[in-house]
Amino acid sequence: MKTKSNNFYLIVIILSVIVLVVAGAYAYYQTSYAGKTSGNILAWSFKVNNETKTFTKELGDLYPGVSGEIPLELSAVGSGVDVNYEISIAYDSTSPTIKNLKFYSNKLGTDNYADEINETSKLTGTITAGEKINRAIYYYWPFGDDSSTTDDYNDKGKNIKLIISVIGRQ
Repeated sequence: MKTKSNNFYLIVIILSVIVLVVAGAYAYYQTSYAGKTSGNILAWSFKVNNETKTFTKELGDLYPGVSGEIPLELSAVGSGVDVNYEISIAYDSTSPTIKNLKFYSNKLGTDNYADEINETSKLTGTITAGEKINRAIYYYWPFGDDSSTTDDYNDKGKNIKLIISVIGRQ
């Protein structure tokens, strides 16, 4: 029995030595490289009407037949990257609504507008880094349509509050 046990231990020792020799040779011929990397963090800047957080616009008196615009100056001056913007307008959750008052991103002519803007249909685009652009939200309350007369009458005396959301993304 001793012979079988000795043979077993001898085989284990020989195999261990072979594994160590092969692993050592493999590790000896292995090469490793180390490197460094660096990068510059670009500046980020986005402003609306020279404000970085909030702004207020007063529309004045609203009535059937009124039209106007809400000018917005969007700025990426001081930014090292282009800025993608998204503009939407919606009634505040606590505000009454005016059925026929609509908001648009394009004015095609007198009382002729296109591309309605609301909370789901937004005005989008890109500002090139370091530049300013001007955009506007146009509003128009049509007048004279017989079907809108009842709605216009029901909307009199309302005090509305609108939320304009302007989001800038890198």
